[in-house]
Amino acid sequence: MTNPSAIHLCSLFRSALLAGVVLSQSWCASETYAQNASDQEVKALIEQLHSPIFKEREAATEALLALGTQSVASLRVLESENLEAKTRADAILKKIEETIFKDAARQFLRKGAEPDPDIMPSWRHYSSIAGKSRSAKLLFLDMLKVQREFAKLIELHTENPTKENTAQVRTATEELAAELTFLRTRKAILPELGDVVAVLMGASLLEGQAPVPVNEFLVISNYTIPVTKHIDSRGYGQALKSLFAMWIPKIHESRAADALRIALHYKYSTGAELARRFVTENYDARTRERAIQCLAEFGNEKTDLPRLIKLLDDGQICDQFALNQFLRLPNDIRVPEENPPRAPFGKQDGAPDPNARFEYRIQDVALAACMMLLEEDLEQVFQRPLVPPAYGFGRFQLAIQATAEARKKRSEQISAWKSKLNKRANNSSAHSVSDPTPNDA
Repeated sequence: MTNPSAIHLCSLFRSALLAGVVLSQSWCASETYAQNASDQEVKALIEQLHSPIFKEREAATEALLALGTQSVASLRVLESENLEAKTRADAILKKIEETIFKDAARQFLRKGAEPDPDIMPSWRHYSSIAGKSRSAKLLFLDMLKVQREFAKLIELHTENPTKENTAQVRTATEELAAELTFLRTRKAILPELGDVVAVLMGASLLEGQAPVPVNEFLVISNYTIPVTKHIDSRGYGQALKSLFAMWIPKIHESRAADALRIALHYKYSTGAELARRFVTENYDARTRERAIQCLAEFGNEKTDLPRLIKLLDDGQICDQFALNQFLRLPNDIRVPEENPPRAPFGKQDGAPDPNARFEYRIQDVALAACMMLLEEDLEQVFQRPLVPPAYGFGRFQLAIQATAEARKKRSEQISAWKSKLNKRANNSSAHSVSDPTPNDA
């Protein structure tokens, strides 16, 4: 039985022939030949795109579209000064590639076999990070739809990771991030989710710190659509988080505090790797505080407890504040005197003066982190928060009143715990204790 698609293909070739294209007389003699045109016949159709007669150009266009993949190679290398011929060739090529991609995407989602890297470039690298679930595949296809050429660059690096290719990926990633940031900030054009994935893939291949434009773009993306729409979803969420987790350790120090906050919020364990760079006194208090919190959440006793113990003598102030700055109410709200706003502190010896000053220091944060690593109850030293913090511990839990008496008491508590923690660290180092009991502390 004759294939209907072959009949349609033959009719297109006949139309092109009648319009003036010189083709082989045996072009439509059989279904097999109609689907395997020679290079000369394809070139004849492409030449017909230059015809001054509209019907001839239209017939050649339809014939090339019907040939599909057979005409791709010749269309790609076409160089012409004829603007319409070049425009038609580009449009034909784009439509054929879209059809090929749609067919390949259906097979890609249906089958478990590895896709053709020419059609699905960079899949090997992407899947090594985000996995091969259906949701991960759909996210990958979203990236290819908008950043196919960039994906080809990633594929080239995967096949041949030379210094030259690595430098090319770095430059392309930086330029892409800068362009997307410009479109968002200057023209209010939000990036597609696939754009964000492309930048993340480029960042994952970089050695050392990522360029500043890459970090700026990815930090801001965490707080804007489309990332906020999908990152906590059951579908794309896990794949997106895997990609962001790969980028976190590569952050430039200018945005370290933001990256540490993102790691804490989304539970990226790679935040510990970044945190170990930023707990020293070389950095500002906010960055150090978040780094210590990351070690409390994602660190381990053997590696990070000695590092944190050293910070118990660090008196750098993280924050100072008065309660009244958190108790202000709009002027049109009246609160009955018998029911005043509750102070943001838990157990205390008495209701503090709203004008009183409070503070906490790096040593307080470090002690809380040590206690969390050892699974100790923070209420042995710190207050119980009225509202559990989003992660670890919060300022109201750690802070003490900025008086000599309160500072002296906290200093004594830290000294006592420092002795216990040093003993614990020494025992762990000497005996390689992997699961010590709480009494050892």
